[in-house]
Amino acid sequence: MPWAPNEIARRSRGRQAGIMLVECLVYVAVWLVIMGLGFGAMYRCRSNARDLRRSSEDISRTLKAGERWREDLRTAVGRPRLVEADGEQTLIVPRADGEVNYLFRDGAVFRQTAEGRQEEFLGQVQESHMVADARQQLQAWRWELELKTRVTNSTIRPLFTFEAVAKAGQKP
Repeated sequence: MPWAPNEIARRSRGRQAGIMLVECLVYVAVWLVIMGLGFGAMYRCRSNARDLRRSSEDISRTLKAGERWREDLRTAVGRPRLVEADGEQTLIVPRADGEVNYLFRDGAVFRQTAEGRQEEFLGQVQESHMVADARQQLQAWRWELELKTRVTNSTIRPLFTFEAVAKAGQKP
C-alpha cells in the first residue's frame, strides 16, 4: 500500500484545516462589512438625534419669545408704533411701567425695558419683521420670524408667525 492509514488521515486533516481557515477569513470579512454598516447607521442616527434636539430647542425658545412679545402687546396702555431708522426696525410698546422696545440687529432680536436694560431676546435670527395689521375693528400686530438653520441638510425652514392685539390698539 502506497498510502498508510496515518498518512491519509493526516492529509485529510490538513485539507479541512485549510478550508476552515478560508471560511474563517470569509466570516471575518462579512463581519467587518456588517459592523461597518452598523456603525455608519449608528452615527447617522446620532447625528439626526442631535439635529432633532437642536431644532426642538430652537422651536421652544422661539415660542417662549413669541408668547412674551404677545404678552407685552396685550398689556399695552397706548398704541404700539413701529419706527424704522438706519435699516433697523424698532417696535415701541407703551406699558404701564414704561416703554418696551423690540429691535432686530446683528442676527438677534433685542428687548429694551423702561429702565434702559437691553437684553438679547432671541438669538440666531435670520429675518425679523413686525408689521401692523389693520383689521376692521382693531389694530393687530404680526411678527414674522425666520431662524438661522443650525441643522445641516435641512429641508425645513424655521419660519414662525405670531399675532397679537394690543388692547389699547383698538380703533375708535
